[in-house]
Amino acid sequence: MTTKFLTGILLSVAAASEVPTADSLFQTGKFAEAEKAYSAANPKDSRAELRLGQIALYSNRFEDAEKHLRKALALEPDEATAKTANSLLAESFYRRDNYPEAAKWFRAAGNDAKATALDNFKADKPYQVEANAETTSLKFVVADPLPVVQVKVNGGDSVYFLIDTGGPEVVLATDFASKLGLESIKGGQGTLAQGKKATIEYSRIASLTLGDFLIRNLPANLLPLPEISGYKISGILGTELLYHFLPTLDYPAGRLILRKKSKKLDRQFTRGIVIPFWLAGDHYMVAWGRVNQAPELLLVDTGFAGGGFLCPQSTLKQAGIAVQPQEGQPLSPFVVDDLVLADAHQQKIHGLTGVFPPSLENQFGFRIGGLISHEFFKPYVVTFDFERMRIILENHQ
Repeated sequence: MTTKFLTGILLSVAAASEVPTADSLFQTGKFAEAEKAYSAANPKDSRAELRLGQIALYSNRFEDAEKHLRKALALEPDEATAKTANSLLAESFYRRDNYPEAAKWFRAAGNDAKATALDNFKADKPYQVEANAETTSLKFVVADPLPVVQVKVNGGDSVYFLIDTGGPEVVLATDFASKLGLESIKGGQGTLAQGKKATIEYSRIASLTLGDFLIRNLPANLLPLPEISGYKISGILGTELLYHFLPTLDYPAGRLILRKKSKKLDRQFTRGIVIPFWLAGDHYMVAWGRVNQAPELLLVDTGFAGGGFLCPQSTLKQAGIAVQPQEGQPLSPFVVDDLVLADAHQQKIHGLTGVFPPSLENQFGFRIGGLISHEFFKPYVVTFDFERMRIILENHQ
């Protein structure tokens, strides 16, 4: 056996051994470390290429994501890996508003309803902003239990919308969409709080007026929505909409600020607590924090009314959180003594058991340890920078 041949075998064995290590790092949400380990793996391993593409997409590095995902498909992966790669490629083009290309990959992934909804845009580019100003501001009608603002849909009268980073794009109440005469396309089943299932419906709105901004050609999801503080809620402003701006939830001043994206504006946001985050799926922002003393990858979802934290039973156990069951009640309250994102600490944050969707914990192949929400963020001015993938918290109290 020649030295060259032996060296080749040893290098192949070493490369193969990197994948289980990388998988373990990925499953625990250590994306930077996992990326290094997958990069050292066998270059003909389709799963390693898939994960490299996935991690790049989570960081909005689209060229890297596309390169690795196309390579994963070229390596003739198994059916599950191919479907995931197709879905991730679809999401990559969707985030860049390239709907014709996104539709092609959604269809390849088996999501025909989403593909058909995007086909309806034809040559119309989505999220076209018409505004003379660079910035607009919308006053909260109410701030609790969740922020509500007034908007106009398709040039109609003002209606009430929630702001919720746990929502996808724009969500319209099904009865409001019917009143507008919107057509819809039924998709698959989605999972809501407490594991409840709902049929996803896709639609499209011609325009949305947010303060001084008029936005044309927007995708929308349709769902039944509740009243909030006596206000009939006609829709939700979700992450996919906010993604198209440099948005700020100014809780102390009670307002939503939307800024057109620009590198000049990005550089202004250097003060405050900076929290790196990753964007999984179409709207799931995840960032590292701590629940008491237990490090956890947490979902940033501002839409939990009446509290600031939800989590699976595994996190309650790891964080040593005691829960007092309520007789005859399916939900039980608990309190987190110390909830942390980067250097932002909040004490005595309230939560409920039985609300965190069980499927969410490992939905993306890595563990999400909980959902950090409204009560935690209320003291802060919260800016979401999707260009640099960071959340900036400023405490003005």
